[in-house]
Amino acid sequence: MTTNWKKTIAQMILLIGLISFAFWFALKDDYQEVLHNLKSVSLVWIGIIFLFGILYYLLQGYMLYTITKPYKKDVTFKDGCYNAYIAAFFNGVTPLGGGQVAQTYAFRKLAISYQDIASILWKEFFLYQSVVVGFACLLIMTHFTFSIHTFSGYFLLVLAGLCINASVILILWTMSHFPKLYTWISEKVVSLGEKFHIIKKKEEILEKWNLQVEYFTKEIKQLKKDKRLIKKGVIIDLLRQIIYYSIPYLVGIGLGLPLSFEDIMTILLLSCFIHMLNALTPLPGDSGWTESAFILIFSVPFGKIYASSIMILWRFATYYLNILIGGCIFFIIKTKNA
Repeated sequence: MTTNWKKTIAQMILLIGLISFAFWFALKDDYQEVLHNLKSVSLVWIGIIFLFGILYYLLQGYMLYTITKPYKKDVTFKDGCYNAYIAAFFNGVTPLGGGQVAQTYAFRKLAISYQDIASILWKEFFLYQSVVVGFACLLIMTHFTFSIHTFSGYFLLVLAGLCINASVILILWTMSHFPKLYTWISEKVVSLGEKFHIIKKKEEILEKWNLQVEYFTKEIKQLKKDKRLIKKGVIIDLLRQIIYYSIPYLVGIGLGLPLSFEDIMTILLLSCFIHMLNALTPLPGDSGWTESAFILIFSVPFGKIYASSIMILWRFATYYLNILIGGCIFFIIKTKNA
């Protein structure tokens, strides 16, 4: 058996184990009540909930299509959606996320150069991550007192996750504005690694790093000039976040919970908490961790039975359904013109 196959099987075993733990945690005490709640949801509501889960990736596909268009005139919306779903599949089944590697593979199938692919993926990531951090800060700042009093046990972890997400943007921003600083830091780090015999070929590594910093600085300056793309990206990515964060609200309505329109802001906040907590784990698809965190946090306003019921449908709509679609699309892409 090849190393790649062994690695894939190990990852699948890990993923199945994590998913099994998540469902055990959700059902271990109240499985009859949870299953009764799930049976009460109509097929119409299930369709609406799943549609919102799909719409999240269709919007990402549209954003990828928009960014790719200047680099490849004949790219289609379908190509963008395929790419988004391939990323969803690999981010969902590989530790630390292998989505961008798979996206590169899919874009190469469209005869796009590696340099252009790097530009496309970087712009899409930077715009999305900026909106994620900005929206999270807005939700947490406007509900800070409520959050710290109601979720004191988890709130510091949420803030830690927010700091990790924000640090990515901060590092990228400072790298583009102070490239000489990062060149100096890289020289010190590589020299230290060479001293302890961890790094070999110091000059070659430094040359590659300096080229990456130079390329990145050029790309961010180009993006800053494209005001139209920035505005479109912010609107689309903000809509994506609202759709993703509001899915538990739709599930609650489908379960018959007496939720008001005002409750949607609380649910957006709690969904944001889950998103920030996911930054603390390298697990494939954050499986096990996400489901457990969801139940613990949503149990505060809804109780464990309803939190578990909401989690199962929410997770199917946002994760299981989309990695299934992404896996099928990747198989199509891989076999096409193979």
